[in-house]
Amino acid sequence: MVKVENLKAIQGGEAVEIQYLGCLLWSTVSDVLKIPTGDLKQALTEVGLEKFMPRKINPRDAFRRVTKSFEVRREPYGKDTYINLLVRDVRHESGQIVRQIVREIVDGENIRLDYKPVIQLAIDKEGNLSITPLINDLTLSEREIAARLPQLQEEALNHYDGTHIRYMLRMILEQCSPVSVRPNGGVDFVPQKYVDTVEAVKTLSKHLNEYSGNVKMWSIPVIDAHEHREMLEESLEEQVINGSASLIQEMKAILEDPSREPTAKSAKSFADRVRKLKDLVSEYEDLLETQSTKARANLELARLQAVKLMELVPAEED
Repeated sequence: MVKVENLKAIQGGEAVEIQYLGCLLWSTVSDVLKIPTGDLKQALTEVGLEKFMPRKINPRDAFRRVTKSFEVRREPYGKDTYINLLVRDVRHESGQIVRQIVREIVDGENIRLDYKPVIQLAIDKEGNLSITPLINDLTLSEREIAARLPQLQEEALNHYDGTHIRYMLRMILEQCSPVSVRPNGGVDFVPQKYVDTVEAVKTLSKHLNEYSGNVKMWSIPVIDAHEHREMLEESLEEQVINGSASLIQEMKAILEDPSREPTAKSAKSFADRVRKLKDLVSEYEDLLETQSTKARANLELARLQAVKLMELVPAEED
């Protein structure tokens, strides 16, 4: 988004100020992105967004990601035979995760000829790794897995990846009341009042683009015009109606399942989500100077469902 307070247009031979509703915003984040945790914290601090620093990386989450990356498909093994290396869960209890690398040998028609665990990998609740070969004749790829796990685990603990950054950017932009303007998502409208946050995120994206992988973000100003207002009204209604319908279905599933007793926490979560949609409607009604009748009607249905759910929450004993 560009700060456009001083831009003017020519109308009837005279310069007039251009009014902007906000901007369209979209981004791409590479899956192979790797950013050191310290560098991300510094970059966020420099643009005033340090409160959005992702939580510390959990060793067990890192272990899951790293070990999943060890899977291999159709590695040549012999004449018209191939190896698939599969990652299979063995145990997950008391903070410990145990996985095995399984060697699957298939022929050219993908028919299984052999299937056996070859390496056991584990991490305990303190983050300590253990690597145990289960057979003697490991292949080169299998030996590399055993050798590389400690290094890759250390890297995963000290670097945020594309998934972390994608989620972080979404959390930042959620504070800017975005409305999706594409049926399948990917392009959001953000009101002009959030220009400083959008500019900060774009500056942050440029910093992060200096690392392995890339982060790119683009914005296009949206002029205050009748057609653009209609676009936003329709996009808002679609987003709120779909959001309300989803909430109603989720609550209905709980209400109709005798085995699922509503909890105060879940009921409050639903009520908060309804309230958030209501606040979004109010903000855009003020921006567009209109009334979102259909959106409010669907929100009311969701609100009534949330009230019904709350009424079924067991009362706390004194």
